[in-house]
Amino acid sequence: TFLIVRAKSISLTKILAKMDNLYEVKFAKNELLPTSYKKIINQNKYFENRITYYDRTSLSGIRKSFLSNTTIQYPIMKNSRDFFSSLLFLRKINGLKFEKIYLDANKIIWSADLTLMKKEKISTQIGTFECNKYQIKFKKISNEKKERSDILTNNLVNEKGILYFWITDDKYKIPVLAKYMCKPFPVYWKIESYEN
Repeated sequence: TFLIVRAKSISLTKILAKMDNLYEVKFAKNELLPTSYKKIINQNKYFENRITYYDRTSLSGIRKSFLSNTTIQYPIMKNSRDFFSSLLFLRKINGLKFEKIYLDANKIIWSADLTLMKKEKISTQIGTFECNKYQIKFKKISNEKKERSDILTNNLVNEKGILYFWITDDKYKIPVLAKYMCKPFPVYWKIESYEN
């Protein structure tokens, strides 16, 4: 099973952050725990081309960088996930009880505390939906220093910012809106299209 995400800046966002990033997550059969997470980052003057393999038996992440030709091994939690598989997992648990999520953000492990805030109607380009609103707060678990990385994933994960997601309260569980509370102003993402 694969999850592929492409993040590309358009229109005015190119002025703030020119980006053309590709993320690919592979999962074990019938599971939402990633077996590998690949990032190809082309963002302003910053580039990455790396893959992380997750070894659940030895509780380690093995990150191979194709640009610097280096391999790094680091400890993970049993249920560590990358940013995108964490969001996919959030879709699965939508409104149900769940275990704490552990997030691997560039070899730093974070706990993600999720709170179901309320139900709310959200209007988007693809329609109006009754949604569950989640609040996500992050707490650093690892002692590692933060490395430079892509804007979209790892820079959202910090103890100062709060992330909100609205996921449709139906059988499709589509993430239709996200809001990242940061200074000096919040950042929003709204869904523009959806294919099943």
